[in-house]
Amino acid sequence: MIAAYKLGISASQFHACSDEWGWLERYYMKHKKAPSKVAFKQQFPEFAVKAVNDTAHFAVEVRKQHARQMLTRTMRDVADNIAAGDIDSAVGMMHSSIVHISADMGDGTDDSDIITSWQDTYDEVEKRVERVEEHGMAGIPTGFTTLDERTGGPQPGHVWIVGARLGQGKAIDNDEPVVTPNGPVRMGDIRVGDYVIGSGGRPTEVIAVHPQGQKRVHNVVFSDGTTIRACEDHLWTTREGLKPWKVRTTANVMKSLANGRQRLSVPTLVSPVQYAGSQERDRTLYDPYLLGLLLGDGCFSGKSVQFTTADPELVAGWGRNVVKWSGKYAYGISRLKPTIERLGLWGKHSWDKFIPAVYKTASPRSRHAILQGLFDTDGSVTRTGGVEYTTTSKQLAHDVQEVVESLGGHVITHKRVTRHQTGDGRPSYRMIVAMPPTLSPFRLKRKADLWRPRTKYQPTRTIVAVKPTDEYVDMTCITVDAPDSLFAIRGCILTHNSWTMMRMATAAIMEGYNVQYNALEQTRAEVAMRIHTFLSTAVGRELFRNLDLMQGRNFDLESYREFLHSMKDEISGKMHVSDTSRGKVSPLTIASQIERNKPDIVFVDYLTLMEKSGDGDWKSIAKLSGEMKNLAMQYQVPIVCAAQLNRAMGLGKEPAGPEALAQSDSIGQDADAVVTIRQSSQSVLQMKLAKYRHGLAGFKWHCQFQPGAGIFKEVTHTEAQTLKDADDEAADND
Repeated sequence: MIAAYKLGISASQFHACSDEWGWLERYYMKHKKAPSKVAFKQQFPEFAVKAVNDTAHFAVEVRKQHARQMLTRTMRDVADNIAAGDIDSAVGMMHSSIVHISADMGDGTDDSDIITSWQDTYDEVEKRVERVEEHGMAGIPTGFTTLDERTGGPQPGHVWIVGARLGQGKAIDNDEPVVTPNGPVRMGDIRVGDYVIGSGGRPTEVIAVHPQGQKRVHNVVFSDGTTIRACEDHLWTTREGLKPWKVRTTANVMKSLANGRQRLSVPTLVSPVQYAGSQERDRTLYDPYLLGLLLGDGCFSGKSVQFTTADPELVAGWGRNVVKWSGKYAYGISRLKPTIERLGLWGKHSWDKFIPAVYKTASPRSRHAILQGLFDTDGSVTRTGGVEYTTTSKQLAHDVQEVVESLGGHVITHKRVTRHQTGDGRPSYRMIVAMPPTLSPFRLKRKADLWRPRTKYQPTRTIVAVKPTDEYVDMTCITVDAPDSLFAIRGCILTHNSWTMMRMATAAIMEGYNVQYNALEQTRAEVAMRIHTFLSTAVGRELFRNLDLMQGRNFDLESYREFLHSMKDEISGKMHVSDTSRGKVSPLTIASQIERNKPDIVFVDYLTLMEKSGDGDWKSIAKLSGEMKNLAMQYQVPIVCAAQLNRAMGLGKEPAGPEALAQSDSIGQDADAVVTIRQSSQSVLQMKLAKYRHGLAGFKWHCQFQPGAGIFKEVTHTEAQTLKDADDEAADND
């Protein structure tokens, strides 16, 4: 029995004599010794007990028989799946089962007296001394001085976890429009290097795109009637009343509404949207204010453009081109028909008018002017000094809302049917408009005098409902190059957004180590471009920015080729990159990579996108985490995995603790070290060693984070504060 324990034999490995072994284990635990032959025979009188010289031999046979039965069962199930034509399930079952059996079998335990049997420990210490003499530290360098000095870097058998808010922004339906400098673009069509509109109304660069696959649709409904299709983990910047702004997930918002809490507001644009080329476009436009008047009270049929108004003030803008017609309020506008035809408005009636697309992406001044023309004709002032606008054109109502929102305001629309004497009626759209206080909705004096701008409260929207559906669609999240991570989606509603792993990998190959990198969210080429950005800085060559390489511009292609040719002479390490798609990388995959490439360190970006057995719940994540630790121990190679922080738990004023790791506590428990990250400003990260099994943890450090310039390095607290001040000043100037 003692020999079996030494080899790691467990009850699960006994298929023929499980009752007998179970009794033996209970006896041993109770009496702290193995039973005598007599005691055993009293319990199991029919059982034959024989004396042998090599008990360990039989223990090994038990382990082999267990493995044989488990493999036979697995092969039978795999064969059934193959026969049914389900090849993917068969391969997945084979992978997960073999890893499970391997982990279950292990290599047995190897207990020894450390006082007399010290040679293996001495050999390990000697190896560490040799690594220090060669590389300056016992483990693999991470590139972060404080972390390396206090831990010695990831060492053989270690599992490190890097926890951050990955894919910040979570997921929005691929069909949702995102506001860009060139107008709305489908979320699924956004690419790295594109520009979208940030909270200041100005373009902000997309620095990462993260396809999220199929996600359950939640309809998030706003007070103005806008509905956004997002997943339950999508992040919204919200506030309750006048409390500070706080980031909440869709699920958090839904829970808050269910509890009867006050509706949550979402931020509006700080400044109007600045569309690309709008100033040049303005010079080609017919006067936007006058076009707005015509969209309100103009007639686009007959021989010329007609305009009807009882306000002489509204006629003055056409100068000598206006002609008084018969009737009290009818006017003709000469020489304007070709312009109206060019804009596609000729022959349109009140119920099918629209704002031409070139005006919707014009400058803020022009967009404001066309609204003033519309409101001076078909708009009115409410009793409280607000703005009401009515139209029978559904498209015009949509266009007015889009333009108002692009200026930082918002609209609530009510639909009704107006009855005529014939009994027929057309739908009309009554719109309550809230404009920013600096933008008067009227030029007509009698209306402008009655309008009361909001001076205390800016125009705002609230989330009135979150409605889960049974629909699953492809979703995407993007990361933008903005301090607040905000970008505008449909309705100009603002919403949120792994360089650390790559920075660590770069430090390792610069020191001559062999790196295995598994990218589950990016292609091999995308990883290589980011690494080349860091390497070109490290070797003092021309900086090749990741974004420029992706866009194929702003750099000399021949110089880039020369740099790539020179890398093998200047960089002694190696980096094997695997970009196998998510869900297809398992512990067995990692094991085969280690066998093939013999890496000094393995990176997995990131853990919870690996292939999991079962339903993908916390149990399967816990099992996956344990298998990664087994691999690190078995092959004596450090494994560094990225992991996601648990929803909003990573949103505090400093980096989170290991308890914030998402999906399973086992991730943090199995890890030797947990490093968490929080972005302090546009170019500053704060990092923390949240857990370290082999020494002190809890210390923090700052990093300058400007990957576009190839900079990701540790800085002092003073340097970090200077960078943050510069970021704040740049944000104010924008």
